[in-house]
Amino acid sequence: MKNILKALIILPLLLSATCEDDCTTNNQFVEDLIEVYPQGNIYEQGDIITLQLVIPSLNDYFGEGTNLLESTNDIEAEVILRFDDLFSGNELTFIRGEQGTHQNKFIIPYYEDSDSYELIFQVTLNKLGYYSIHSSSNDISFSHLNSCNDFHLETTISGLVPPYDLTFSVIE
Repeated sequence: MKNILKALIILPLLLSATCEDDCTTNNQFVEDLIEVYPQGNIYEQGDIITLQLVIPSLNDYFGEGTNLLESTNDIEAEVILRFDDLFSGNELTFIRGEQGTHQNKFIIPYYEDSDSYELIFQVTLNKLGYYSIHSSSNDISFSHLNSCNDFHLETTISGLVPPYDLTFSVIE
């Protein structure tokens, strides 16, 4: 019994991420970084909507003049989009960026031509029905090459007001 209690206490400590002394973690909430267009209340099956997330390398999200590429040496970021319902049963076509390891996880590469991290893809709406997508708490991490999470953003879909729900129907 004592060994089980010790394991329950020690295991979370071993699994938790720790940062080196010279490493900092920066967390920010920035509204409206994700664009979905065209936005409407009703779409027909087969209609295409575009999802776009562009994060300039040089920005003021974490303080004046933060350059994410220089600060992290990270040539790609990762985003977890909290609207699985949009991806399930629909076809995704990537223009910039790519699918990650899970249905709602995406890789946002750095593009030198725009000096930005970009994820742009189209969603062909094949699945009929009502969609209610809660768009807050979409997590973006710049941490692939570092031992800890240097920069972390949470964002929403542009044009929505709290509680940040995007609702629409797909009909035949």
